[in-house]
Amino acid sequence: MCTTLSGNETHGKKKLYYILRDKFNDDYQVWHNVLIHSLSTEIDFVIIHPSEGIYVIEVKDIILDNILSFNQDRIDYQGHNGIQNILNPISQARKNTFVIRNGLTEYPSMLTQSGKNHH
Repeated sequence: MCTTLSGNETHGKKKLYYILRDKFNDDYQVWHNVLIHSLSTEIDFVIIHPSEGIYVIEVKDIILDNILSFNQDRIDYQGHNGIQNILNPISQARKNTFVIRNGLTEYPSMLTQSGKNHH
């Protein structure tokens, strides 16, 4: 089940939203534009499945050929208004995954204690 679109999504976020909505069954909860107020950040997509766990996806609307350079923290790319710099979505998703995990530690019943999904 997917939450509904707000109307402010970029083309890439809309495209991924429809893919997730159409591909996942009702066992999956797909949330988008999840606000983490304590960190003043927003997570593009959080996917939750009772036995598979939690996935975090960050979407960047960049044409691959326009990427000039990147490292684990940033991506430089040629945008409409010159060279632009954004957060690396892999690092951003990893950081946000730990934010969610750390938040869930307040609720031990929400965490898997053993098995393939235990980290």
